[in-house]
Amino acid sequence: MLVVDLGKWMNKTLINWGIDPAVADRFDETIMALLMIVVAIVLNYLCQAILIGGMKQYTRRKPHQWNTLMMKRKVFHHLIHTIPAFLVYALLPMAFIRGKELLLISQKACVVYIIFSLLLAINGILLMIMDIYDGKETMKDRPMKGFIQVLQVLLFFVGGIVIIAIIVNKSPATLFAGLGASAAILMLVFKDSILGFVAGIQLSANDMVRPGDWITLPSGDANGTVQEITLNTVKIQNFDNTISTIPPYTLVSSTF
Repeated sequence: MLVVDLGKWMNKTLINWGIDPAVADRFDETIMALLMIVVAIVLNYLCQAILIGGMKQYTRRKPHQWNTLMMKRKVFHHLIHTIPAFLVYALLPMAFIRGKELLLISQKACVVYIIFSLLLAINGILLMIMDIYDGKETMKDRPMKGFIQVLQVLLFFVGGIVIIAIIVNKSPATLFAGLGASAAILMLVFKDSILGFVAGIQLSANDMVRPGDWITLPSGDANGTVQEITLNTVKIQNFDNTISTIPPYTLVSSTF
């Protein structure tokens, strides 16, 4: 391979110049790694220019809802970021022929980058689903934002556990088992989100309140039109144009 031959040539040249072999090994591996990063950046730029440019042209010619929203939510952008990461991951063993520890760290960094890019792409798909759902006339009174926020929390929570497992070289199942022992602490940390999610389901299932409804809630100093219902808050524009935000479970547990 050209990369391997170039690395051997650099190593031999440095040793011929009188540089200590150990220093020469580390130096030429560093140079090779930097070259791979440069190649990855150039490849990422080309992929963005060619593939994203092609998608933009296609979207302009045939503006379907799905491709327009995928461009808006940058799903393709995040997926394309994985291409140079896969390339660097495949070429790293050629750069770190002797430095096994550096090879392992670099490969972990590539895997973490790939997983994070995929998480962002999946998050973009969730937002795209929300856009499609909210765009339907029959669904305007039943916003999906709160449910999507729950899925986003779960997505990044699971993704974060997987990333931590890769960094510490543990099985994700082991970390999840450890979290099970800390369930009480987790429930305390995510108390508002859990209560908000349950309250959001109750509000939607019982059709208790919709965006556009006028409500009065003395306990929350709210008296106006419901603007938005999310996982943790209900935003209300009061009669004097001030904004009040209250937890969804307040509406379930109080009269309004």
